[in-house]
Amino acid sequence: MTIVEKDRCCGCRACLQICPKKAISTYDDNYGFEQIVIDEQKCVHYILEKPVEHYNDSEYPDEVKWLFKSFSYGTECINIPEKEQSISTYEVFNNPRLVSDRTRILIAADLFSAQTQYGLALLEPESSEFIDELELVTYQLSSAVRTLDILKNLNAILTETRLALAMANDYQYIYCIDTKNGSYIEYQRESADKDFSIKNKGTNFFNDCQKACSRIIYEEDRVLFRDMFSKESFMKKLDEGELFGFDYRYEKGDVLRFHRLKTIIGTDENEGTVFIGVTDIDTQKRREIEMKEALFKDSLTGVKNKSAYSNTEKKMNALIKENICEDFSVFVFDLNDLKKINDNFGHDEGDKYIRSGSSLICKTFKHSPVFRIGGDEFACILKDSDYENRVQLKKQIREQIEYNKLHGCVVIAVGSADYIPNKDNCLLDVFKRADKEMYEDKSRLKNS
Repeated sequence: MTIVEKDRCCGCRACLQICPKKAISTYDDNYGFEQIVIDEQKCVHYILEKPVEHYNDSEYPDEVKWLFKSFSYGTECINIPEKEQSISTYEVFNNPRLVSDRTRILIAADLFSAQTQYGLALLEPESSEFIDELELVTYQLSSAVRTLDILKNLNAILTETRLALAMANDYQYIYCIDTKNGSYIEYQRESADKDFSIKNKGTNFFNDCQKACSRIIYEEDRVLFRDMFSKESFMKKLDEGELFGFDYRYEKGDVLRFHRLKTIIGTDENEGTVFIGVTDIDTQKRREIEMKEALFKDSLTGVKNKSAYSNTEKKMNALIKENICEDFSVFVFDLNDLKKINDNFGHDEGDKYIRSGSSLICKTFKHSPVFRIGGDEFACILKDSDYENRVQLKKQIREQIEYNKLHGCVVIAVGSADYIPNKDNCLLDVFKRADKEMYEDKSRLKNS
Protein backbone atom coordinates (compact mmCIF):
# COMPACT_ATOMS: atom_id res chain seq x y z
CA MET A 1 0.00 0.00 0.00
CA THR A 2 1.30 3.44 -0.95
CA ILE A 3 0.78 6.40 1.37
CA VAL A 4 0.93 9.84 -0.24
CA GLU A 5 0.72 13.00 1.88
CA LYS A 6 -0.13 16.41 0.39
CA ASP A 7 -0.70 19.83 1.87
CA ARG A 8 -4.36 20.62 2.44
CA CYS A 9 -6.40 20.84 -0.81
CA CYS A 10 -4.37 19.25 -3.54
CA GLY A 11 -7.34 19.33 -5.91
CA CYS A 12 -6.78 15.84 -7.24
CA ARG A 13 -9.61 13.60 -8.35
CA ALA A 14 -9.33 11.21 -5.41
CA CYS A 15 -8.82 13.80 -2.71
CA LEU A 16 -11.22 14.29 0.17
CA GLN A 17 -10.93 18.00 0.74
CA ILE A 18 -11.54 20.43 3.55
CA CYS A 19 -12.94 22.87 1.00
CA PRO A 20 -16.06 23.26 -1.18
CA LYS A 21 -14.65 21.34 -4.14
CA LYS A 22 -15.94 17.87 -4.99
CA ALA A 23 -13.84 14.76 -4.98
CA ILE A 24 -14.83 11.33 -6.28
CA SER A 25 -13.51 8.05 -4.93
CA THR A 26 -13.79 5.11 -7.32
CA TYR A 27 -13.58 1.34 -7.23
CA ASP A 28 -11.19 -0.25 -9.72
CA ASP A 29 -11.99 -3.89 -10.55
CA ASN A 30 -8.33 -4.71 -11.19
CA TYR A 31 -6.48 -2.83 -8.49
CA GLY A 32 -9.00 -2.37 -5.69
CA PHE A 33 -10.31 0.73 -4.05
CA GLU A 34 -8.51 4.06 -4.10
CA GLN A 35 -9.59 5.94 -1.01
CA ILE A 36 -8.37 8.81 1.10
CA VAL A 37 -8.47 9.72 4.77
CA ILE A 38 -9.00 13.23 6.07
CA ASP A 39 -6.65 15.12 8.33
CA GLU A 40 -7.28 18.69 9.41
CA GLN A 41 -3.93 19.86 8.05
CA LYS A 42 -3.30 17.67 5.06
CA CYS A 43 -4.76 15.14 2.63
CA VAL A 44 -3.56 11.58 3.11
CA HIS A 45 -4.01 9.15 0.21
CA TYR A 46 -4.00 5.39 0.86
CA ILE A 47 -3.80 3.77 -2.57
CA LEU A 48 -4.25 0.01 -2.90
CA GLU A 49 -1.83 -1.60 -5.30
CA LYS A 50 -3.66 -4.91 -5.46
CA PRO A 51 -7.25 -6.12 -4.97
CA VAL A 52 -8.70 -5.56 -1.51
CA GLU A 53 -9.14 -9.25 -0.76
CA HIS A 54 -5.39 -9.83 -1.24
CA TYR A 55 -4.48 -7.62 1.72
CA ASN A 56 -3.93 -8.90 5.22
CA ASP A 57 -4.86 -6.78 8.22
CA SER A 58 -1.18 -6.44 9.08
CA GLU A 59 -0.56 -4.62 5.78
CA TYR A 60 -2.93 -1.77 6.66
CA PRO A 61 -1.81 1.18 8.76
CA ASP A 62 -3.72 0.97 12.05
CA GLU A 63 -5.68 4.12 11.36
CA VAL A 64 -7.18 2.77 8.11
CA LYS A 65 -8.02 -0.81 9.05
CA TRP A 66 -11.62 0.21 9.69
CA LEU A 67 -11.80 2.05 6.41
CA PHE A 68 -10.71 -0.86 4.24
CA LYS A 69 -12.26 -3.72 6.20
CA SER A 70 -14.25 -5.75 3.63
CA PHE A 71 -14.74 -2.57 1.61
CA SER A 72 -15.83 -3.11 -1.97
CA TYR A 73 -18.46 -0.50 -2.73
CA GLY A 74 -19.09 1.66 -5.78
CA THR A 75 -18.73 5.38 -6.43
CA GLU A 76 -19.51 8.12 -3.92
CA CYS A 77 -19.48 11.86 -4.47
CA ILE A 78 -17.90 13.73 -1.60
CA ASN A 79 -18.29 17.29 -0.38
CA ILE A 80 -17.80 19.32 2.80
CA PRO A 81 -19.52 22.72 3.16
CA GLU A 82 -17.31 25.71 2.55
CA LYS A 83 -18.05 27.44 5.84
CA GLU A 84 -18.13 24.41 8.11
CA GLN A 85 -14.90 22.58 8.75
CA SER A 86 -16.44 20.82 11.71
CA ILE A 87 -20.11 19.93 12.09
CA SER A 88 -21.68 18.92 15.38
CA THR A 89 -24.63 16.98 14.00
CA TYR A 90 -24.82 14.87 10.87
CA GLU A 91 -28.08 13.45 9.64
CA VAL A 92 -27.89 10.07 8.01
CA PHE A 93 -30.30 9.78 5.09
CA ASN A 94 -31.16 6.80 2.98
CA ASN A 95 -33.85 8.74 1.11
CA PRO A 96 -32.66 11.43 -1.29
CA ARG A 97 -36.09 13.05 -1.28
CA LEU A 98 -35.59 14.07 2.34
CA VAL A 99 -32.42 15.94 1.49
CA SER A 100 -32.01 19.47 2.84
CA ASP A 101 -29.03 21.82 2.60
CA ARG A 102 -27.38 20.02 5.47
CA THR A 103 -24.37 17.81 4.85
CA ARG A 104 -25.22 14.11 5.15
CA ILE A 105 -23.32 10.96 5.91
CA LEU A 106 -24.03 7.94 3.72
CA ILE A 107 -23.08 4.59 5.14
CA ALA A 108 -21.37 3.05 2.14
CA ALA A 109 -22.27 -0.50 3.00
CA ASP A 110 -23.47 -3.56 1.19
CA LEU A 111 -26.47 -4.25 3.39
CA PHE A 112 -27.25 -7.61 1.75
CA SER A 113 -23.78 -8.99 2.35
CA ALA A 114 -22.92 -11.45 5.05
CA GLN A 115 -20.12 -9.07 6.00
CA THR A 116 -20.37 -5.50 7.14
CA GLN A 117 -18.95 -3.01 4.69
CA TYR A 118 -17.36 0.16 6.06
CA GLY A 119 -16.98 3.46 4.30
CA LEU A 120 -18.02 7.08 4.29
CA ALA A 121 -19.25 9.68 1.82
CA LEU A 122 -20.38 13.21 2.53
CA LEU A 123 -23.02 14.06 -0.05
CA GLU A 124 -24.51 17.26 -1.32
CA PRO A 125 -28.11 17.31 -2.66
CA GLU A 126 -27.42 17.19 -6.39
CA SER A 127 -25.16 14.18 -5.96
CA SER A 128 -27.64 11.91 -4.16
CA GLU A 129 -29.67 10.36 -6.98
CA PHE A 130 -28.04 6.95 -6.64
CA ILE A 131 -29.15 6.37 -3.07
CA ASP A 132 -31.87 3.79 -2.64
CA GLU A 133 -35.11 4.94 -1.10
CA LEU A 134 -35.22 3.96 2.56
CA GLU A 135 -36.10 5.49 5.91
CA LEU A 136 -34.37 8.26 7.82
CA VAL A 137 -32.01 7.43 10.63
CA THR A 138 -30.53 10.20 12.76
CA TYR A 139 -27.16 9.86 14.40
CA GLN A 140 -25.53 12.42 16.67
CA LEU A 141 -21.79 12.94 16.51
CA SER A 142 -19.61 15.10 18.71
CA SER A 143 -18.30 18.36 17.32
CA ALA A 144 -15.03 18.60 15.38
CA VAL A 145 -15.02 14.87 14.62
CA ARG A 146 -12.60 13.46 12.12
CA THR A 147 -13.48 10.92 9.44
CA LEU A 148 -11.84 8.02 11.22
CA ASP A 149 -13.78 8.76 14.38
CA ILE A 150 -17.00 8.54 12.37
CA LEU A 151 -15.97 5.23 10.81
CA LYS A 152 -15.25 3.67 14.17
CA ASN A 153 -18.78 4.50 15.34
CA LEU A 154 -20.62 3.22 12.29
CA ASN A 155 -21.67 -0.02 13.98
CA ALA A 156 -24.06 1.91 16.18
CA ILE A 157 -26.22 2.87 13.21
CA LEU A 158 -25.61 -0.01 10.82
CA THR A 159 -28.02 -2.25 12.75
CA GLU A 160 -30.76 0.39 12.60
CA THR A 161 -30.15 0.97 8.90
CA ARG A 162 -30.20 -2.75 8.14
CA LEU A 163 -33.45 -3.15 10.02
CA ALA A 164 -34.95 -0.26 8.05
CA LEU A 165 -33.88 -1.99 4.84
CA ALA A 166 -35.45 -5.27 5.94
CA MET A 167 -38.70 -3.57 6.88
CA ALA A 168 -38.93 -1.99 3.45
CA ASN A 169 -39.52 -5.46 1.99
CA ASP A 170 -42.63 -7.61 2.06
CA TYR A 171 -41.99 -9.53 5.27
CA GLN A 172 -44.62 -10.52 7.79
CA TYR A 173 -42.13 -11.22 10.56
CA ILE A 174 -38.54 -10.12 11.12
CA TYR A 175 -36.27 -11.59 13.76
CA CYS A 176 -33.24 -9.64 14.97
CA ILE A 177 -30.92 -12.17 16.59
CA ASP A 178 -27.78 -11.61 18.63
CA THR A 179 -25.84 -14.76 17.77
CA LYS A 180 -23.39 -14.19 20.61
CA ASN A 181 -25.92 -14.66 23.44
CA GLY A 182 -28.99 -15.97 21.60
CA SER A 183 -31.27 -13.07 22.53
CA TYR A 184 -33.70 -11.85 19.89
CA ILE A 185 -36.49 -9.45 19.03
CA GLU A 186 -39.50 -10.51 16.97
CA TYR A 187 -41.11 -7.80 14.83
CA GLN A 188 -44.52 -8.34 13.27
CA ARG A 189 -46.53 -6.51 10.61
CA GLU A 190 -50.22 -7.40 10.67
CA SER A 191 -50.83 -6.21 7.11
CA ALA A 192 -48.90 -4.65 4.23
CA ASP A 193 -50.27 -1.18 4.97
CA LYS A 194 -49.20 -1.21 8.61
CA ASP A 195 -45.85 -0.67 10.28
CA PHE A 196 -43.82 -3.27 12.12
CA SER A 197 -44.12 -3.47 15.87
CA ILE A 198 -42.30 -5.53 18.47
CA LYS A 199 -44.31 -8.66 19.16
CA ASN A 200 -41.96 -10.58 21.38
CA LYS A 201 -38.50 -10.65 22.94
CA GLY A 202 -36.59 -13.71 24.03
CA THR A 203 -33.32 -14.80 25.53
CA ASN A 204 -32.69 -18.02 23.57
CA PHE A 205 -33.73 -17.95 19.91
CA PHE A 206 -32.55 -21.46 19.05
CA ASN A 207 -34.28 -23.16 21.99
CA ASP A 208 -37.50 -21.28 21.31
CA CYS A 209 -37.38 -22.41 17.66
CA GLN A 210 -37.06 -26.04 18.66
CA LYS A 211 -40.01 -25.72 21.07
CA ALA A 212 -42.20 -23.99 18.48
CA CYS A 213 -41.37 -26.54 15.77
CA SER A 214 -43.66 -29.35 16.99
CA ARG A 215 -46.46 -26.86 17.63
CA ILE A 216 -46.64 -24.81 14.43
CA ILE A 217 -44.56 -26.54 11.73
CA TYR A 218 -46.21 -29.15 9.51
CA GLU A 219 -44.98 -32.64 10.39
CA GLU A 220 -43.27 -33.34 7.06
CA ASP A 221 -41.18 -30.15 7.34
CA ARG A 222 -40.07 -30.51 10.97
CA VAL A 223 -36.84 -32.43 10.41
CA LEU A 224 -35.50 -29.79 8.05
CA PHE A 225 -36.71 -26.97 10.30
CA ARG A 226 -35.06 -28.44 13.41
CA ASP A 227 -31.79 -28.93 11.56
CA MET A 228 -31.90 -25.40 10.13
CA PHE A 229 -32.33 -23.88 13.59
CA SER A 230 -29.95 -25.93 15.61
CA LYS A 231 -27.34 -23.43 16.76
CA GLU A 232 -24.46 -25.50 15.38
CA SER A 233 -25.94 -25.75 11.88
CA PHE A 234 -27.08 -22.12 11.86
CA MET A 235 -23.70 -20.73 12.92
CA LYS A 236 -21.85 -22.96 10.48
CA LYS A 237 -23.82 -21.51 7.57
CA LEU A 238 -23.16 -17.99 8.81
CA ASP A 239 -19.45 -18.69 9.23
CA GLU A 240 -19.38 -19.86 5.62
CA GLY A 241 -20.87 -16.51 4.60
CA GLU A 242 -24.06 -18.15 3.36
CA LEU A 243 -27.40 -16.36 3.24
CA PHE A 244 -29.85 -19.24 3.44
CA GLY A 245 -33.50 -20.08 3.80
CA PHE A 246 -36.23 -22.53 2.91
CA ASP A 247 -39.97 -22.89 2.35
CA TYR A 248 -42.09 -24.65 4.92
CA ARG A 249 -45.73 -25.18 5.86
CA TYR A 250 -47.10 -23.32 8.86
CA GLU A 251 -49.83 -25.23 10.70
CA LYS A 252 -52.63 -23.36 12.46
CA GLY A 253 -55.46 -25.67 13.43
CA ASP A 254 -56.55 -27.48 10.28
CA VAL A 255 -55.15 -24.78 8.01
CA LEU A 256 -51.75 -25.06 6.30
CA ARG A 257 -50.05 -22.03 4.79
CA PHE A 258 -46.74 -21.86 2.97
CA HIS A 259 -44.13 -19.54 4.47
CA ARG A 260 -40.68 -18.62 3.21
CA LEU A 261 -37.95 -18.02 5.75
CA LYS A 262 -34.54 -16.61 4.89
CA THR A 263 -31.63 -14.74 6.33
CA ILE A 264 -32.08 -11.34 4.75
CA ILE A 265 -29.05 -9.63 6.23
CA GLY A 266 -25.93 -11.35 7.47
CA THR A 267 -23.55 -10.63 10.26
CA ASP A 268 -19.86 -10.16 10.84
CA GLU A 269 -17.41 -10.90 13.59
CA ASN A 270 -17.77 -7.45 15.16
CA GLU A 271 -21.54 -7.24 15.35
CA GLY A 272 -22.84 -10.78 15.81
CA THR A 273 -26.30 -9.70 14.63
CA VAL A 274 -28.35 -11.44 11.95
CA PHE A 275 -31.80 -10.69 10.57
CA ILE A 276 -34.29 -13.34 9.46
CA GLY A 277 -37.38 -12.49 7.44
CA VAL A 278 -40.56 -14.56 7.14
CA THR A 279 -42.93 -14.07 4.22
CA ASP A 280 -46.35 -15.60 3.63
CA ILE A 281 -46.02 -17.14 0.15
CA ASP A 282 -49.15 -19.29 0.24
CA THR A 283 -50.81 -17.78 -2.85
CA GLN A 284 -47.57 -17.81 -4.82
CA LYS A 285 -46.66 -21.35 -3.77
CA ARG A 286 -50.06 -22.81 -4.58
CA ARG A 287 -49.94 -21.12 -7.98
CA GLU A 288 -46.52 -22.69 -8.57
CA ILE A 289 -47.87 -26.08 -7.54
CA GLU A 290 -50.79 -25.69 -9.94
CA MET A 291 -48.45 -24.69 -12.76
CA LYS A 292 -46.16 -27.63 -11.99
CA GLU A 293 -49.09 -30.02 -11.90
CA ALA A 294 -50.31 -28.67 -15.22
CA LEU A 295 -46.82 -29.17 -16.65
CA PHE A 296 -46.81 -32.83 -15.54
CA LYS A 297 -50.47 -33.60 -16.20
CA ASP A 298 -51.95 -35.35 -19.21
CA SER A 299 -54.55 -32.98 -20.64
CA LEU A 300 -56.84 -35.75 -21.94
CA THR A 301 -57.11 -37.97 -18.87
CA GLY A 302 -55.95 -35.79 -15.98
CA VAL A 303 -53.37 -38.36 -14.81
CA LYS A 304 -49.63 -37.66 -14.74
CA ASN A 305 -47.86 -37.52 -18.10
CA LYS A 306 -44.63 -38.97 -19.48
CA SER A 307 -42.55 -36.03 -18.19
CA ALA A 308 -43.84 -36.71 -14.68
CA TYR A 309 -42.89 -40.37 -15.08
CA SER A 310 -39.37 -39.42 -16.18
CA ASN A 311 -39.05 -37.11 -13.18
CA THR A 312 -40.21 -39.86 -10.81
CA GLU A 313 -37.85 -42.32 -12.48
CA LYS A 314 -34.85 -40.06 -11.80
CA LYS A 315 -35.76 -39.73 -8.13
CA MET A 316 -36.30 -43.44 -7.66
CA ASN A 317 -33.08 -44.31 -9.49
CA ALA A 318 -31.17 -42.15 -7.02
CA LEU A 319 -32.77 -44.05 -4.12
CA ILE A 320 -32.04 -47.40 -5.75
CA LYS A 321 -28.42 -46.39 -6.29
CA GLU A 322 -28.07 -45.56 -2.59
CA ASN A 323 -29.84 -48.82 -1.70
CA ILE A 324 -32.44 -46.95 0.37
CA CYS A 325 -35.45 -47.43 -1.89
CA GLU A 326 -38.65 -48.75 -0.32
CA ASP A 327 -40.41 -51.80 -1.76
CA PHE A 328 -42.54 -51.05 -4.82
CA SER A 329 -44.17 -52.63 -7.84
CA VAL A 330 -44.54 -51.36 -11.38
CA PHE A 331 -47.76 -52.07 -13.27
CA VAL A 332 -47.86 -51.50 -17.03
CA PHE A 333 -51.13 -51.23 -19.01
CA ASP A 334 -51.96 -51.19 -22.73
CA LEU A 335 -55.41 -50.42 -24.18
CA ASN A 336 -56.38 -53.04 -26.73
CA ASP A 337 -57.72 -52.08 -30.17
CA LEU A 338 -57.37 -48.28 -29.81
CA LYS A 339 -56.19 -47.97 -33.42
CA LYS A 340 -59.27 -49.82 -34.71
CA ILE A 341 -61.57 -47.53 -32.73
CA ASN A 342 -59.82 -44.42 -34.09
CA ASP A 343 -59.97 -45.74 -37.65
CA ASN A 344 -63.59 -46.93 -37.53
CA PHE A 345 -65.27 -44.40 -35.25
CA GLY A 346 -62.97 -41.36 -35.21
CA HIS A 347 -60.61 -39.85 -32.67
CA ASP A 348 -63.36 -38.47 -30.45
CA GLU A 349 -64.49 -42.01 -29.72
CA GLY A 350 -60.86 -43.00 -29.34
CA ASP A 351 -60.40 -40.28 -26.72
CA LYS A 352 -63.44 -41.56 -24.81
CA TYR A 353 -61.93 -45.03 -24.90
CA ILE A 354 -58.64 -43.72 -23.48
CA ARG A 355 -60.44 -41.83 -20.69
CA SER A 356 -62.47 -44.92 -19.86
CA GLY A 357 -59.31 -47.02 -19.54
CA SER A 358 -57.61 -44.38 -17.42
CA SER A 359 -60.62 -44.20 -15.12
CA LEU A 360 -60.60 -47.96 -14.58
CA ILE A 361 -56.89 -47.94 -13.66
CA CYS A 362 -57.29 -44.99 -11.27
CA LYS A 363 -60.31 -46.51 -9.52
CA THR A 364 -58.43 -49.73 -8.97
CA PHE A 365 -55.15 -48.24 -7.76
CA LYS A 366 -56.59 -45.42 -5.68
CA HIS A 367 -53.48 -44.72 -3.61
CA SER A 368 -50.84 -44.83 -6.36
CA PRO A 369 -49.70 -42.39 -9.06
CA VAL A 370 -50.91 -43.28 -12.56
CA PHE A 371 -48.94 -42.10 -15.61
CA ARG A 372 -49.93 -41.96 -19.27
CA ILE A 373 -46.62 -42.78 -20.95
CA GLY A 374 -47.84 -43.25 -24.51
CA GLY A 375 -50.95 -42.97 -26.69
CA ASP A 376 -52.51 -46.16 -25.31
CA GLU A 377 -49.98 -47.01 -22.59
CA PHE A 378 -50.18 -46.34 -18.86
CA ALA A 379 -47.97 -47.15 -15.90
CA CYS A 380 -48.54 -47.18 -12.18
CA ILE A 381 -46.01 -47.35 -9.32
CA LEU A 382 -47.37 -49.07 -6.23
CA LYS A 383 -46.09 -48.37 -2.72
CA ASP A 384 -47.37 -48.69 0.82
CA SER A 385 -50.94 -50.06 1.07
CA ASP A 386 -51.37 -50.61 -2.68
CA TYR A 387 -48.07 -52.47 -2.74
CA GLU A 388 -49.18 -54.68 0.15
CA ASN A 389 -52.45 -55.41 -1.68
CA ARG A 390 -50.93 -55.70 -5.18
CA VAL A 391 -51.95 -59.33 -5.76
CA GLN A 392 -55.58 -58.66 -4.89
CA LEU A 393 -55.64 -55.43 -6.93
CA LYS A 394 -54.23 -57.22 -9.97
CA LYS A 395 -56.86 -59.92 -9.65
CA GLN A 396 -59.56 -57.26 -9.26
CA ILE A 397 -58.69 -55.33 -12.43
CA ARG A 398 -58.32 -58.50 -14.49
CA GLU A 399 -61.77 -59.67 -13.44
CA GLN A 400 -63.19 -56.30 -14.49
CA ILE A 401 -61.37 -56.54 -17.85
CA GLU A 402 -62.86 -59.99 -18.51
CA TYR A 403 -66.30 -58.54 -17.79
CA ASN A 404 -65.63 -55.58 -20.10
CA LYS A 405 -64.53 -57.88 -22.88
CA LEU A 406 -67.86 -59.70 -22.79
CA HIS A 407 -69.87 -56.43 -22.71
CA GLY A 408 -68.01 -54.37 -25.30
CA CYS A 409 -66.23 -52.04 -22.85
CA VAL A 410 -62.58 -51.03 -22.58
CA VAL A 411 -60.12 -53.92 -22.56
CA ILE A 412 -56.68 -53.48 -21.00
CA ALA A 413 -53.64 -55.74 -20.99
CA VAL A 414 -51.88 -55.77 -17.59
CA GLY A 415 -48.38 -56.72 -16.48
CA SER A 416 -46.52 -56.18 -13.23
CA ALA A 417 -43.18 -56.74 -11.53
CA ASP A 418 -41.76 -56.18 -8.04
CA TYR A 419 -38.55 -54.33 -7.28
CA ILE A 420 -35.80 -56.72 -6.21
CA PRO A 421 -33.12 -55.01 -4.07
CA ASN A 422 -29.49 -55.74 -5.02
CA LYS A 423 -30.65 -57.08 -8.37
CA ASP A 424 -32.49 -54.20 -10.01
CA ASN A 425 -30.14 -51.31 -10.72
CA CYS A 426 -32.84 -48.87 -11.83
CA LEU A 427 -36.57 -48.45 -12.31
CA LEU A 428 -36.25 -49.50 -15.95
CA ASP A 429 -35.16 -53.00 -14.89
CA VAL A 430 -38.45 -53.46 -13.05
CA PHE A 431 -40.44 -51.80 -15.86
CA LYS A 432 -39.03 -54.18 -18.48
CA ARG A 433 -40.24 -57.24 -16.57
CA ALA A 434 -43.68 -55.71 -16.13
CA ASP A 435 -43.80 -54.70 -19.80
CA LYS A 436 -42.88 -58.23 -20.88
CA GLU A 437 -45.74 -59.67 -18.79
CA MET A 438 -48.14 -57.04 -20.20
CA TYR A 439 -47.40 -58.16 -23.78
CA GLU A 440 -47.98 -61.77 -22.76
CA ASP A 441 -51.36 -60.75 -21.32
CA LYS A 442 -52.16 -58.77 -24.48
CA SER A 443 -51.56 -61.87 -26.58
CA ARG A 444 -53.75 -63.95 -24.25
CA LEU A 445 -56.65 -61.47 -24.48
CA LYS A 446 -56.55 -61.45 -28.28
CA ASN A 447 -56.48 -65.22 -28.56
CA SER A 448 -59.10 -65.98 -25.94
